[in-house]
Amino acid sequence: VNGRLQPSEKVEGFSLRRPDGAEIKLIYNAAVDPADGSVVILKLQNPAPEDASLEYGAGLDPLCNLTDLEDMAAPVFGPLPLKG
Repeated sequence: VNGRLQPSEKVEGFSLRRPDGAEIKLIYNAAVDPADGSVVILKLQNPAPEDASLEYGAGLDPLCNLTDLEDMAAPVFGPLPLKG
């Protein structure tokens, strides 16, 4: 990543998943942290289950729009287990 991430709001592509891969629809907002442009803040409706994992770009045809200032796409990742 080179420079600040963008777009600053309405970041698409993050999901929480169950161990079987099913999506847990808890993320209601994903935005770049205004204080640290290299961090994305995910806001959840409720706490995630203990067995949940985080992914960016899950599936065969994901909608992902996170880029850096040189318009290079952020790499997909996951599943990344969540730790309490």
